[in-house]
Amino acid sequence: MLDAREQDFVAVAERFVGAPHLWGGKTALGIDCSGLVQIALNAAGVGCSRDRDMQEQALGRALSESESKKLQRGDLIFWDGHSRFVRDAGTTVHAQRAPVENTSAAIACIRLVGSEVTSIKRLRAILRCKDQHLALFGRAIERGRQFERPLRYCAIRDSFQRIGSPN
Repeated sequence: MLDAREQDFVAVAERFVGAPHLWGGKTALGIDCSGLVQIALNAAGVGCSRDRDMQEQALGRALSESESKKLQRGDLIFWDGHSRFVRDAGTTVHAQRAPVENTSAAIACIRLVGSEVTSIKRLRAILRCKDQHLALFGRAIERGRQFERPLRYCAIRDSFQRIGSPN
């Protein structure tokens, strides 16, 4: 089905573990970190630019220092020229070097090479839309029942928007 969307963008990113790092790459033959973010999010129906700096500006909301200590699956860690997805509270997935890595070790390595984390962003999986429906990546729930209405995630607004009218 061509209009099917992935439910878990981190799982999409994990499928690229073992792919060689290739600057500008966006396939299993070679991929870079911003390409990995773009492919994974696009597969889940989330619009995403190609460049890491634009991704950092547009995606999600920045976590506070206390929130950054409680990372969740799907959070994005950005630093100079790079990004990685949080897989769970203890590990991340990245398109380079050690693709699956302990989060603390990854951040220590970032600092070891003279860089710092510039932001940690959270893409909310469940969002309250302006029309008071709850949306979960392409499914909408109204008073406990699902209904078919196409939804589009707007990364700039970090919210879902309805497309078309109800069936």
